[in-house]
Amino acid sequence: MALERKLTQAFIEKISTDKEKLEVVDSVVPVLRLIVRPTGRKVFQAYVRVNGRQSRPGIGSWPTITLDEARRKARRIAADADEGIDLALRRADARKEQTLDEFAERWFRDHASIIHKARTVYANRSLYRVHISPKLGRLALSKVTRDKVAEMFAAASQMRATAKPGRPLGGKVAANRSVALLSMIMTTAEDWNLIPKGSDPAKRQRRHKEHRRRGALSPDAIKRLSDACREAAQSSDRQMQIVADLIELSLLTGVRPGEMRTARASHVQADEKVLALPNNKEQDKWKLIYLGPDAWAIVAKLKLATASDWLFPSERREDQPISPPRGAWDKIRGKAGLPDTTLHDLRHTWASTGLDEDFTLDQIGDIMGHADPTTTKRYAYLLDGTRRTVSNEIEGRVAQLMGRRRK
Repeated sequence: MALERKLTQAFIEKISTDKEKLEVVDSVVPVLRLIVRPTGRKVFQAYVRVNGRQSRPGIGSWPTITLDEARRKARRIAADADEGIDLALRRADARKEQTLDEFAERWFRDHASIIHKARTVYANRSLYRVHISPKLGRLALSKVTRDKVAEMFAAASQMRATAKPGRPLGGKVAANRSVALLSMIMTTAEDWNLIPKGSDPAKRQRRHKEHRRRGALSPDAIKRLSDACREAAQSSDRQMQIVADLIELSLLTGVRPGEMRTARASHVQADEKVLALPNNKEQDKWKLIYLGPDAWAIVAKLKLATASDWLFPSERREDQPISPPRGAWDKIRGKAGLPDTTLHDLRHTWASTGLDEDFTLDQIGDIMGHADPTTTKRYAYLLDGTRRTVSNEIEGRVAQLMGRRRK
């Protein structure tokens, strides 16, 4: 049975039914209903249509919820319904426990993609897809237990450690990284009150010991790598030529190879021989790279040789930079007898050379991560002379180790 009238405090206190449920429509806020049951219980409920579908989300019981509060909440529910938001459906979804796969997708979308860089999210998604999802993905969050995590860890540890594009390494390192990623996901589930606090099943999983390797190249290795780059630069393969320049420029400047790879010709300030790189890892607006004679010779050659705005343009699409140079890098480091060397080791090598030349950690760190808001030539006179001097000194020493003659 249903009737419509203005709800008041006195009416709600007085009304009762002894046969069947009674529904009263509030004439002040028509989406608000008062449901009166034969048991004497009285509850407020909203009645809305969301995208053409009926929805009746509950508001609360009287007198715990007052009439004024019920009207305010009913108005908000109606406003949300106009925007296509179904509160009742949201509550039903919240009551249904999510699987790890479902929550992980939400974690990547609403959490990781906001606080992590895009390439980190990509790498973690790949790690999750290969190692975590096949073993744990279909389990409800509360069913991801320590013994299940241990099974996943063992499987990842035993996977052959092969490097393929788009696929993370298997083996001990991948197993450790998988446990760390799972722990981040489950800790967020705790923070969002989806599982009890302190219930992260990956937190206490024992991991493999990892031996820190030396990242910086020895003087002999620097010379061998530089010789291999010069040989690649003389080849007829344009890709090999570009990657050889990328390697040498990264060695001479200490810039992250990924940042150098995406440098634009318009970032070059020729008058001051400066490369202004945006959006570096420290989240500063600009990072200024002071180019000594050897580095400038390479940059000037690249700028002159390309019609693209990219210093290292893709062969297939000049409007795009080259992709991460896995194949060419493997050939060059193989020729130099450095199969385990990574591109990021070039940055470590630059820093290590600076330390060997008696520059301080503060000086080297300042150059490797410093920022400056000046981006136009009219502010060139503000450039820090000390930084330029240190950069040139370190570049000179690296150039000597590479066997390059100073210009």
